[in-house]
Amino acid sequence: MSARLHVGIDIGSTTVKLVALRPSSLVIVYSQYTKHLSDIKAAVVTLVQDAFAAIQDQECTFSMTGSGGMGVSTALDVPFVQEVIACTEAIQHVAPGTDVAIELGGEDAKISFFGKALEQRMNGTCAGGTGSFIDHMAALLKTDSDGLNEMAKRCKVIYPIASRCGVFAKTDIQPLLNEGALKEDIAVSVLQAVVNQTISGLACGKPIRGRVAFLGGPLHFMSELRKRFIETLHIAPDDVVFPDNAQFFVAIGAALCSCSTKSMRFSELISRLSRIQNMPRESVLLPPMFATDEEYNEFVHRHATHKVPRADPASFNGRCFLGIDSGSTTSKLVLIDERGRLVYSFYESNQGSPLATTVSALLETYRQYPGLTVLSAASTGYGEGLMKAALHVDIGEIETIAHYKAAEFFLPNVDFVLDIGGQDMKSMRTRNGAIDSIMLNEACSSGCGSFISTFANSLNMDVQTFAAAGVRSKSPVDLGTRCTVFMNSRVKQAQKEGAAVEDISGGIAISIVKNALFKVIRMRSPAEMGERIVVQGGTFLNDSVLRAFERLCGRDVVRPDIAGIMGAFGAALIARERYTRGHRSTVLGPEGLAALQTATTVQRCGRCANNCLLTVNRFSDGGHFISGNRCERGSVLPGVNAEINSDEAPNMYTWKYKRLFQHYVPLPPAKATRGDVGIPRVLNMYEDYPFWFTMLTSLGCRVLLSAPSTSKTYQLGMETIPSDTVCYPAKLAHGHILSLVARDIHTIFYPCVIFNIKEDPHGANVYNCPVVGSYPEVVRHNMRVPEGTRLLCPFLPLDNPQRLEFRVYEELKMLYHDLTQAEVSAAVCLAYKELEQYKADVRRAGEDALREMRRRGLHGLMLLGRPYHVDPEINHGIPDTITANHFAVFSEDSLAHLGRAVPFEQRPLRVIDQWVYHSRLYTAARFVAEQPDLDVLQLVSFGCGLDAVTTDQVKEIVERYGKIYTSIKIDEISNLGAARIRIRSLVSIIHERQSPRRSMSPLSITPPPQQPQQQTPTPTPTPTPQPVAVAAPEAVRPQEVALLANEASTPLVTELPPFPSVPLVTKDMLHTHLGLAPQFSPYHMELFLQAFKAIGFPRLAYLPHLTRDCIEEGLKYVHNDACFPAICVIGQLMHALKSGRYNPNKIVVLLVQTGGCCRATNYVSFMRKALLDAGMPQVPVFALNAYGMEDHPAWQPTLRMPFRSLAALIYGDLFMQMVQRVRPYELVKGSTAALHQHCMGLAMRQLVRCRRSEFAATVHEIIRLFDELPIDEVRRPRVGIVGEIMVKLAADANNHLVDFLEAEGAEAVTYDLSDFFLYCTYDHVTRNELLAGTWRLKFMSEALITVVEYMRDMVRDALSHSRRFSSLERIEELAQLAEQHGVSLCNQAGEGWFLTAEMLMLLKRGVGNILCLQPFACLPNHVTGRGMMRLVREHFPHANIAAIDYDPGASEINQLNRVKLMLTVAKKNHAASVAAAARATHGTVPASAPAPIPDLEDLLSREAAPEACGLRRRVAHTPAVVGDPPSCSSPGPAPGPEPPSASLTTEEAGKECAGCSASAGCSLQRLLLHSPGAETSVHRDEADPERSLQAIVPSRLLERHLHRGEGNTLLRNRVIGWLVGFAMDLIYVCERMYPAYCYADVTPPGHNDRVQKARLRFWVVLSAVTLTLTSLLVHAVLHKLGF
Repeated sequence: MSARLHVGIDIGSTTVKLVALRPSSLVIVYSQYTKHLSDIKAAVVTLVQDAFAAIQDQECTFSMTGSGGMGVSTALDVPFVQEVIACTEAIQHVAPGTDVAIELGGEDAKISFFGKALEQRMNGTCAGGTGSFIDHMAALLKTDSDGLNEMAKRCKVIYPIASRCGVFAKTDIQPLLNEGALKEDIAVSVLQAVVNQTISGLACGKPIRGRVAFLGGPLHFMSELRKRFIETLHIAPDDVVFPDNAQFFVAIGAALCSCSTKSMRFSELISRLSRIQNMPRESVLLPPMFATDEEYNEFVHRHATHKVPRADPASFNGRCFLGIDSGSTTSKLVLIDERGRLVYSFYESNQGSPLATTVSALLETYRQYPGLTVLSAASTGYGEGLMKAALHVDIGEIETIAHYKAAEFFLPNVDFVLDIGGQDMKSMRTRNGAIDSIMLNEACSSGCGSFISTFANSLNMDVQTFAAAGVRSKSPVDLGTRCTVFMNSRVKQAQKEGAAVEDISGGIAISIVKNALFKVIRMRSPAEMGERIVVQGGTFLNDSVLRAFERLCGRDVVRPDIAGIMGAFGAALIARERYTRGHRSTVLGPEGLAALQTATTVQRCGRCANNCLLTVNRFSDGGHFISGNRCERGSVLPGVNAEINSDEAPNMYTWKYKRLFQHYVPLPPAKATRGDVGIPRVLNMYEDYPFWFTMLTSLGCRVLLSAPSTSKTYQLGMETIPSDTVCYPAKLAHGHILSLVARDIHTIFYPCVIFNIKEDPHGANVYNCPVVGSYPEVVRHNMRVPEGTRLLCPFLPLDNPQRLEFRVYEELKMLYHDLTQAEVSAAVCLAYKELEQYKADVRRAGEDALREMRRRGLHGLMLLGRPYHVDPEINHGIPDTITANHFAVFSEDSLAHLGRAVPFEQRPLRVIDQWVYHSRLYTAARFVAEQPDLDVLQLVSFGCGLDAVTTDQVKEIVERYGKIYTSIKIDEISNLGAARIRIRSLVSIIHERQSPRRSMSPLSITPPPQQPQQQTPTPTPTPTPQPVAVAAPEAVRPQEVALLANEASTPLVTELPPFPSVPLVTKDMLHTHLGLAPQFSPYHMELFLQAFKAIGFPRLAYLPHLTRDCIEEGLKYVHNDACFPAICVIGQLMHALKSGRYNPNKIVVLLVQTGGCCRATNYVSFMRKALLDAGMPQVPVFALNAYGMEDHPAWQPTLRMPFRSLAALIYGDLFMQMVQRVRPYELVKGSTAALHQHCMGLAMRQLVRCRRSEFAATVHEIIRLFDELPIDEVRRPRVGIVGEIMVKLAADANNHLVDFLEAEGAEAVTYDLSDFFLYCTYDHVTRNELLAGTWRLKFMSEALITVVEYMRDMVRDALSHSRRFSSLERIEELAQLAEQHGVSLCNQAGEGWFLTAEMLMLLKRGVGNILCLQPFACLPNHVTGRGMMRLVREHFPHANIAAIDYDPGASEINQLNRVKLMLTVAKKNHAASVAAAARATHGTVPASAPAPIPDLEDLLSREAAPEACGLRRRVAHTPAVVGDPPSCSSPGPAPGPEPPSASLTTEEAGKECAGCSASAGCSLQRLLLHSPGAETSVHRDEADPERSLQAIVPSRLLERHLHRGEGNTLLRNRVIGWLVGFAMDLIYVCERMYPAYCYADVTPPGHNDRVQKARLRFWVVLSAVTLTLTSLLVHAVLHKLGF
């Protein structure tokens, strides 16, 4: 046995590794490391065979690991160990004493923290990869990872490069390359980006300190990468752990983990290798590119006809026009003659050196055409500025205009142009011969063409061969429609399953087109693009991409044969168009080109606060080109013409920033009686700083502000950031707090403000963004400030002055003991006045800037954003870039008040206007849309999910008036290359619209008419508005508003399209339409629909399953940044409505509207927009909410609706708890599902009657039946599931996570949906106590909570007698637990504090493993999910918590890999606890293995089996219980036996089982039959409905409430519970005696019995008044008594 070898195989995303070692000495006997080049199956076979040849047929133990190892290990029947666990095992054996281990692989990054409790983390979905990221960046620089490492050694400066993912980094790197930055500097910047991403994404608030080990291939082979980590983390040399064979560490760990597994001969593994070829496939396959060769030949022939006219070389006279397109990855050059015919073209990769490539191409051009005369030259593309400066090109033009000119030349009157280049997508719609709208891709979806080329290079293939392979694809892989990082994960998944190269190539082509259509163009139907469509760009030279586009849009399109050089061709056309006779081009000739040399230096500008890092290119002819500057100041060389032009267009962003912070001077230290208070310059402070400064200064505090934001601010706090997908403004908050701490400020004030001051009286609510409102909580719990430093982050009601005075006094009294209420009241009053004065100053300055702009004849851009977007570090100088184009810049709040002058009826909104910042956007956009000299540009922070609501709404507003909508997504990316393209495109289109259209004839031989170049008006100085003294707020001047609005000329459009009407639910629809609801929770939906019949819909149905097709449909109709649940909900409904199974004219869509500050409130708006876009505006959306947000006059709820709905809610929760508790342990497979269906029938029958006594008896019976279900009593590891409510409960949304956990040997634990309902209700109690909530809502909420808890008490009573199930916590207990651990109950966005309370309560109950499920970039989860995990771990050090992101583009294998990591730790901890318990009890550890579970179908198939009896007929069919169409409601694992019929009575079932011939009785009888006497309590009462009230009510009044749980001991709950029971029984009596007046779906009879009617009205009115008064009196008395 000692001679055994232990073999570990690590199958990663890019490499495979094998290690064989002897554990006694840890000596590696054999090792191999190789790249698999996407062919994992072949690589593994070769790897194992090579190892067998070296090791021979020895006895070995085997274990596999890695992101690609799960499927292979299953096929080879070899144990699998999660890679982080394997790495940890290796560390503990090879490098003991390590405190932190950082391991980077090809696609994953991991960090393990060793100490009292082991913490292990993996990167999230968005981070993509690290090793593959480095490979991609190296490919951009035309080298490999080794070459990149060598380049980094010669660096001089580090550029700030986005570290979120490879695509963001490309957006920074490509402009740097095109602007002449040194490759050596870019190389080291790439490595620093990897370091920043690893630390900010994985540290999650836990500092990386002590001895740090560096593991994995990239860290092993790249010394400069290790150096960047060491310098960034300030690691001492003695604390650096760099073991030998670091690249094999995961494989070594797998080998060590195999020690306890069963051994076998190596030859046995060799014999199993053939199984790899039959591995199951998880990826979705698509139809072939071409079904037949004939189809392909027709395609090729059709596109071969689209050719550009070419000049005859023999007749070419040498006079030509030159166009240069310096693109993101390629350089293009075109010569055309005077007739517009193509003379010469050049297209090649720029090899990372665009200038050198272009110079070489020009020299070759001059060599081929010795007598060449360039009449005029134009440049375009990313490198336009560099080419213009270095080569003395005559004209520079933005690339969007160049591409449009080329398309218009090629296909006159073109309707639509789509260009997909190496990194950018551009789409242009035209109207009346001019560009009507333009859309460019966002940063997170770029890299399309370069993605293909980079991936081809990773396979050692050229891009042409790889593209050609896609045409032959018979089964393209579905790779999603998200950004290329998500696509890369899907590609890796397909590779691991052995997908062929042609299928991956075809899948990439389809995904790129879907990305363009659904993310950039956001196409709803092909009609939107028109008939005349031109596609161009190098990516469309790929026939697979072209074919995918034509199939998806349903159009035959035109692809010019010069599609790859259309930008250069358009530039040449522009040079021809603007040429005037006699002009001599200044472009360099062959001598100048040969002599051209470039020297590049890097230096800081220093002329303004930005202090930009400038890249200065000096040319040998004395010219220069400067890049990296955010404003015009940086465009001047030091010492050369250093005079700065101060004559700039008005810039409200700059004015606001100065007015906001420079206006306020702190008290001198001598006058600061209460000391120093620091305030961070972050988030809501850009709105409220004047308020807090004035208040604290008035209280005698010296207010000190943190320094202006820089990239170093972000790096200072990145270790403490818990969520890597939160927006950049929030990330900066951590650094600002630490900067205040570094200044030795001992009191830091950073309040939470979730409700803002109302500005628009028509707004639905006054919320702040969930991150803005609650992020101080995240900072407080993730940053450990020095002892003695106080971080004050109270929740304060800024929207209510009176309440705020009390709350401020309450919070500050603990800090300043001499503080008085009068002082606080006076300070708060002054603060409100100053805040209003600041806002008035902004409005006045905006009006002044608007007048100045019009006086000077300029154009203006409304830069829509949020208050913190005025931070130069956040907006990256975009306002200065706009003013450099001689456009004025306005902020949304500087002119929004002018938009409010328009009556609200004339500016209706489709969305729910619930956020204050957004209200300004809408009103400002409405004002700008009417002004001919103003346009809109919206700033959107990456990760801001709320802008999924605002961007669509603003776009609708401005486009309704014929304006162009443009947005720029901003994040850490500081390079303005992509932003400049968008801005200049918008500017060019505005100028194009303002000038008469020039005719473009493709074959015109007449030179264009001479036109002078447009002269930019000479700007004149703008007086900077001076700060004003504090004064009383000034009212908006109506006459001034009218004057400003009417000063401009005639609007663009005089006839506006009508606003789309919102169809309401009419009374007729209640009986003629089918109510259709999306799937939400498989345990609840059928019960809810049965209960909701009482709302007046006789026919209800729900969609049983969420499929991949549904998600794809959702992506078409929902904004890209909308959360995953929104895509699921809208996608389900739209897929169903378009399927043909439903008549849209007979459908009412049912949706729940939460009313909170999460995006879920606007799902109704999303749905209505989707219906409108799909051509189904007639379909009404019925929004169920408790806030009266929508009025449905035809719907009037009946008396029984609340109680029946609550009963359905509790039944669903009960089934979920019962099933999840017993299904993992069932002895007969399928018995749990059968019992669930039987009990579902009981619940459904009881819901029809809605009687309290029957409800209690049914609950008891259900619990008893589940208690008696035969199960294995050996407990498994328990895993709690928390997170976003839909992702948590909907099995299809979370990829059937519960089934996966049970299959892996765990038990899932999920909190009830009723707990979430109670949390939402309890929020009003907190708002009254801590914010500005009303007593009325508090009382109503407490009363509702009491009613719900009373009904849950019946469940608690039944559970108290159970030996198997635990009781339910009260919402007050959860709230108290959250508060005890420092979580404020004012966190009310989304799942809010309830999410954290769930985690805490699960851990308190002994469930030590938790999966937090969250939609990608979920805003509330940033705060109370990921944001509180450090807090939870501090109180429960052994907590095993993992956060799992869900997104349409997320790879399921990545999700399962992270779940596997959590499960491995869970099983290890569970085994240790079981062993410890056994030792404590018996002194030994029992060895037991669970018995195999027989299948229910197997039992039913045995004729002699006693289990078969009458159950066979039960599982034969299940009748539809609710409406049509019938739907499956089983939440259990997929296909199994049909559930038992609910229509079979208990008595009949007993007769069937009585006939069983087994002597021991039917083993399933206990599962399906009631106990004796149960029938009488559940049986339907068939009493005469004409029974008198006197005969029924007294017995109900005397009935005692027997079902009181432990939580019902309070007097208040007993009394109010009795009143509730009385009300339920009274309603039941009314329904039975007078159904016509209680059921909405029953036609009232024509009787005229006045006595009966009068009696009914008397009892109902008397009962309602009595119950209301009694409840109020009892509640008030008991509240005073302290109950």
